[in-house]
Amino acid sequence: MQKNPLLFSAVLIGLLVMGQPVFAATSANTSTTTSAQTAEDVGTFLNSIENANPIYEQMTVNQPTKPLSGLGHFWRTMQERFILAMTFNPVKKAEKALQFSEERMLLAEKALESSDSKLKERAQEQLERAQELMKKAKENQEKSLKNPSKDAERLLKNLAAGAERQHDIFDRLEKNAKGDDADRLLEARQKITEGNERLENAIKNENIPAEIRDHLKEVKDRIETHADEVKSRVEETKKLKDAAKDGDDEALAKLKTLKAKRQEDIKKSMTDKEAELQAIQKKIAELKAAAAKGDAAAIELLKKLEAMPGLQNRLDDIENKIEDRRQERERERSAEQEDEQEDEDTNDDDSSNN
Repeated sequence: MQKNPLLFSAVLIGLLVMGQPVFAATSANTSTTTSAQTAEDVGTFLNSIENANPIYEQMTVNQPTKPLSGLGHFWRTMQERFILAMTFNPVKKAEKALQFSEERMLLAEKALESSDSKLKERAQEQLERAQELMKKAKENQEKSLKNPSKDAERLLKNLAAGAERQHDIFDRLEKNAKGDDADRLLEARQKITEGNERLENAIKNENIPAEIRDHLKEVKDRIETHADEVKSRVEETKKLKDAAKDGDDEALAKLKTLKAKRQEDIKKSMTDKEAELQAIQKKIAELKAAAAKGDAAAIELLKKLEAMPGLQNRLDDIENKIEDRRQERERERSAEQEDEQEDEDTNDDDSSNN
């Protein structure tokens, strides 16, 4: 759902204009007591926004509208290879590879949503290509760190954001995948989440600012937790499938239970994430209300927040994600009602036949 990108800025400017006289009148009394707290609040709030809704800096991911055909996959691969071959700066090459990798994952999502079985089969091709591209991105990350720069620091933050975004995409993919698609997807997820030891190299690089290294450490810890969980599920699924093939009915029942629990876990994760995003929206609304009443600390915090690069994109994206999730829940409820109606119709038919 597309929102007006100027809405937040327009409201914010209006609030600041209203708040300036009050702020000017009270700043002498409050500056010494609010500046430190405001700086802490800004840092904490920005961290919560970044964790809940990571976005890329100076990177744009194109959202696909349909899955790729076999020929489309071939031509896209050729284009990606040409662009990467003609990009010589390791930072830019890594960011291009990261962009292409996420776009391939989104193409896999489109393929799995299709009713065409052949297109569904090609989802695996997209995920394999995504894995290749992530490997390319991480290789160029290493090259960029030989001579750290502001661009290299941006790349590290983008790679960290990419790891978090991949987790959310894979949750959506798993939620909608069925049967063998789900098993292949789980294996692909394990491969793409592997190899994050390169973040460790960046964390240990003392030429990288401490705040960036601290952020990378937090992301790395979360990635490793996700990777361990995925590895455990892959091993358990394989063990149960092998036992089920040998006629073990108990293993088959456990396999079904494992997959059902995973679906519940994904739904809970999505619900929790939505709650985080709504909490951010609520915080913004509270700050606006406080600033409108002349609260100097709120005015100062809003001014600092507005100056942060990429904040508006994050806030717009948060609003879109909340709306998308609401629409998804409505579709799920409609599908459940249709299934219930079909069951009732089937039961009625059976009753009339008897």
